[in-house]
Amino acid sequence: MPEGQGCTICSLPAEVLVQVNQKLRSGIGQTPVARDYGLSRDAVGRHWRAGHHKELQPVEIPEIQKPSIESKKTEIAPVQHVDVLQAIATATRHIESILGEYKKLGNTKGALEAGRVLKPFLELQAKIEGLIKEGQVNILVNPQWTSTKAAIMRALERYPDARQAVLDELSGMRTVEGEYEDAEG
Repeated sequence: MPEGQGCTICSLPAEVLVQVNQKLRSGIGQTPVARDYGLSRDAVGRHWRAGHHKELQPVEIPEIQKPSIESKKTEIAPVQHVDVLQAIATATRHIESILGEYKKLGNTKGALEAGRVLKPFLELQAKIEGLIKEGQVNILVNPQWTSTKAAIMRALERYPDARQAVLDELSGMRTVEGEYEDAEG
């Protein structure tokens, strides 16, 4: 049945519908949701089975008033400094507490979702603190590669035909960027 046509839950006020769907998506059972909102367990079950809880709900966007000329004359307050690490730590603690609650309730699905939400915060914190390095490694300037390459070329000097065969093969290879690399360079 299409959303809203005959579904008791879909006909609820938008604020309640959003809350009910959020709870169902987070893994809270149908019976507690029905009890919390004074709904029939059967109606919540039909809503769930129809998959309506997965659908995005319409959100009312308040009309924005255009600023008047007078409001443009007012001074703009300076932006306050935000401690990014502190904000991340606060968000992380909050998500970890939610994760803990889901674990206490035995709600594995909710705990996994909280873990998925927590992961990017922890990654960002580690990047800011320098614990995770990003970027590519240029092996061509790596001292180990340079010495290995020199050793190979020295060894091949005793075998001119083999050296030429290796150089010919390498000269046709493309680098990551798509440029041809000089095999001896």
